[in-house]
Amino acid sequence: MVKKLLVLWVLLVSLLILGCLGGGSPPISAPPMLTQCTLPPGFSCVTYKLHANTGELDLEIGQIFGGTINVTGVACTQKETSPSYLNNYASDPITITSGSRKFISKPSTSHVVKCTDANGNPLSDTSVGARYEGKIYINYTKLATEEATTVSGPFWAKFES
Repeated sequence: MVKKLLVLWVLLVSLLILGCLGGGSPPISAPPMLTQCTLPPGFSCVTYKLHANTGELDLEIGQIFGGTINVTGVACTQKETSPSYLNNYASDPITITSGSRKFISKPSTSHVVKCTDANGNPLSDTSVGARYEGKIYINYTKLATEEATTVSGPFWAKFES
């Protein structure tokens, strides 16, 4: 009798442990990450979209540096290093105050960026649903110190209509 109680007790404890560890149940898989826009601390990607057939980027960012910045260049590319054309907004910078957000790339405006391949060429497939993996580069100046800096972060998205 004691032996049967001990066996039942061991079986019950084993089932409890397996239940807590998820043993015996099918794994719950997370859906694959379809989009990502990650920038260094102080910046955030608020909204973003890649336009099918054009490769044009909608990108709204926020910043919380405690001061105002001027965005003087933006790139969306598969290059691993900062592109040489990163001062594309130098003559018409985008001013963003701390705690606020603005579009730094928007089709049908003077501030529009097209995502490119690693050589800076237009993308070969920008059809609806095609996947893009690259980086966002942002060149900006802190107005209080006139310090110019370039930041970057991974960018993954699917082309949308």
